[in-house]
Formats: sequence, C-alpha cells, structure tokens
Amino acid sequence: MGKEEKEFGGTPGAIGLIIFSHFVPFYFALSLQYSSGGLYFPSSFDTLLQNFKETCSPTWSAFFLYTGFCLLQLIFAATLPGLVIKGLPVPTENNRQYTYNCNALTSWYVTLVLVAVLHLTGIIRLTILADQFGSVLCVAVICADILSVIIHFYAIQTKKTCRMTHSPIYDFFMGVWLNPRIKILGQEVDLKMLAEVRLSWLLLF
Repeated sequence: MGKEEKEFGGTPGAIGLIIFSHFVPFYFALSLQYSSGGLYFPSSFDTLLQNFKETCSPTWSAFFLYTGFCLLQLIFAATLPGLVIKGLPVPTENNRQYTYNCNALTSWYVTLVLVAVLHLTGIIRLTILADQFGSVLCVAVICADILSVIIHFYAIQTKKTCRMTHSPIYDFFMGVWLNPRIKILGQEVDLKMLAEVRLSWLLLF
C-alpha cells in the first residue's frame, strides 16, 4: 500500500483517532454525571481530574463485572447451538474459508434469562451497571487497549499479518491480523465478531 493510499489521513490521522476515541466516551460519562447529559465544562483542570477520579476510576468490582461478562460471552459463543456457516474465501490466506457458529440469538436469550435470575435473586442487581458506569467504562477501555496490543504483537510474532505498510502506528490502528481467533473449550471464536457484534450490541440494549 503506497503512502497516497493510506486511509484516515495516514499516521497523523490514526494518532488523532486513537486519542479522540478515548476522549469521547469519558467525556460522555462526565457529561452524564455532572451535566445531566448536557455539555460538560469543568471550571479548572484540577476539577476535571477530580471529577474523572470520582466517576471513572477503575474498581475491582467493575473489573470482575466486565471481565466476567466478556468471559461468559466467549463461552456462549463457543458452546451454544447456532447455524454453522462458512465465510467467503480469504485471498490472503490461500482462499481459506473460516467457519462461523452463528449463535448470537441463542446467546442473547440465555444472557437475558441469566441477568434476570441474578437481578431477581439479588446476587447482581442491574443497577450496578448504572452505579459504576464510569468505572466499568474505564475497565473496558483498558482491557480493549491491552487486548489490541496483544493481538498486534502476537500476529507479528506468528506471521499472521497482512496489509502491512511498515508505519507502526498506522498498522496498529488499521489492524494487521485479518481474522483473529482464539480457542475456547476446543472451539474457535472469532474475536472481531465477538467485539463488534456480540458485546457491543448486547450492551446497547
């Protein structure tokens, strides 16, 4: 890929989008907490830091809540029944066709039942997500960053990369592993599908 073909403004654009994508969710969290969803204007930088610390500091309970949810969805993706289909051939991998267990709907219903049971029995109340929204958000961002770094360097180490431009930041932003997968209970789970479809849309509900 030549320099003129780089998307999003190349390396400068990638840096800007990485920073901006981290700023926006935290700004929204502070806006909800201190401005009832309106524009948030801290009176000083110290106030901003204090508000951030009070609202978005990671906690162990937020960590276990988020990672437990992600682990549960990984297990559901690997084990629950669904329509098994083959994807399109991947030209960069000798036209390999990956298999997908399309069980998101089953996972959705099982998750709803489980959440209802946990809430009604008082084990985990639904209100915990609202009470610790900023902390859960911070944990989610940290986990996403760590996972992105791990996937990036694992792909390089195992030579699973494609579309490399030799611009490290740009390559990291665009992604160098086309089909990142891990094995859960003996079954392959597509991490892109998990992150972009399962986790995000479940939480949007």
